[in-house]
Amino acid sequence: MTLFHAGDTIINGHQPFVYAVCPEYTVDYCSYCLQPIHPNDNCEESVLSCPQCRFSRYCSAQCWEYGSKDHEYICTLVTSLPDNTEIQTDLLLLAKILRKLEYGNFYDASENINSCPKPNKQPRSFFDLISHKQEIHKDVSRMAELETWYTTVADVLEPSLEHVLAFTCTNQNLSLTRPKREVTFGDPFDLFVDIMGKLQCNAFSILDGFLNKVAEGLYLEASVFDHACGSARNAHYFFDGTGLYVKAFKDIQSFSDVRISYVDCFVPPLIRQHKLQNRYYFACRCRMCADPETVSEIFAIKCGTPGCGGTVPLPGLANADHDDNVSSKGEILKDKRSDQEVVLTEKNLVACSKCQLCPTLSMVLESRALTEDHLLMHTEICLSSEDADADKKLFSTETGSFAENRRHLECYEMMLADEIDLLHSTNFLRGLTFEAAGRWYLALPHSRPNTVKALEYLLESLKAQRKFFSKNDPTIALLLIDIADLQKQCDQTQSASATMEEARDILNTVENRDSPCLSLASKILQDLH
Repeated sequence: MTLFHAGDTIINGHQPFVYAVCPEYTVDYCSYCLQPIHPNDNCEESVLSCPQCRFSRYCSAQCWEYGSKDHEYICTLVTSLPDNTEIQTDLLLLAKILRKLEYGNFYDASENINSCPKPNKQPRSFFDLISHKQEIHKDVSRMAELETWYTTVADVLEPSLEHVLAFTCTNQNLSLTRPKREVTFGDPFDLFVDIMGKLQCNAFSILDGFLNKVAEGLYLEASVFDHACGSARNAHYFFDGTGLYVKAFKDIQSFSDVRISYVDCFVPPLIRQHKLQNRYYFACRCRMCADPETVSEIFAIKCGTPGCGGTVPLPGLANADHDDNVSSKGEILKDKRSDQEVVLTEKNLVACSKCQLCPTLSMVLESRALTEDHLLMHTEICLSSEDADADKKLFSTETGSFAENRRHLECYEMMLADEIDLLHSTNFLRGLTFEAAGRWYLALPHSRPNTVKALEYLLESLKAQRKFFSKNDPTIALLLIDIADLQKQCDQTQSASATMEEARDILNTVENRDSPCLSLASKILQDLH
């Protein structure tokens, strides 16, 4: 029995337990409703800014009135910090959490619970959240960071931590899902680490309508959803102000089967696994990461038969999916689960999906070596940037010098020259390289040749992303919007219209009707017609 069909709403406008605008955006976004603050809204500075801290700003007198009730702890924290202290969003959230816990408010709002279609309608507590405190204590760099933060805020927040600590020792109903020992804390610092761990592992980046991060929030009900990559995920979350929405874009059998993505998925697999391990302390075992057959298909190579065009799964990519159970070297595949070595020969190669002929062993070995080398190059470029979320964020005029970006582009062009002859058009690595190069061309000064090149590369990347993601995945819709815009600039009106219609149809499934992305797609379609 299917509980959710594609397009169904799973969570409808849930409000956060706590939230805070990122410090770098407090000038631009209202600290209460998270809507943009326009210059003409700021005519009464004394009303729209907190007169004490000058940190939080509001778009209207009404937002200031509502927001000031929750601002006291933020104000105290900000005004008490030493000069030149970098304010962290997590510390702002910590202050708001302590305010709630001090007043015994540790359950989710009743309207969130009643509107959530989970089988068990029991309220979810802040103390139900996993903190991975044991793993954090083993994480030397994270513990050093937390100790520094604690020293900075101890004078301001330690009394509140002690008050909450005493409360947890006497209250027996902090959590309905976790044992009492897991919600018992030794001292204020232990409680501080637990709260910061809960934030690290459960907080959502709150995005505006064009997917720009403006705030962070803790949503107790939505924190139950597990992660999956690519087409293994089946739901998409988005925001309208502070409200969180989760919609299915595939049929889902039960509430426990809902899967969202915690990180950007169309990135080098080692980057994806690195971010999941470092922030959430787990290695993803979804089929896109851990199923050998699926991984082999994602990294398919071309069939060697002239004129065939079929796909040949590429076996033995230990480094491609960060699989701890399989290692490869030359013609030897070793399964660590059985400790048996399997020699890769002509006899155990996988046949082409179309002509049923097998490639040569030398072609498979060459393709595998190239794939592992190029994935490593992608990973190194990502890690060398300030933002290792995705290659597509590297190539902008705001990241690195022009010479450095030119070097990266030359590296990608070199990789493409090798990949085009061996890798199938739906190959993940090939799509990754094409998108990285295409995004770089988009960041160059506008010119007809750069636009044409960017369009060519993003169209090639689309073939691989259609293989990696589900057909209604919003990632595909956003790429289609970029492609349609480039097609329009290249005077390909008919193609742009068809591309934008597909993007609009996807967004109709996964977004609300008043979504800015959907409105943009509809407006561009009107202009094209």
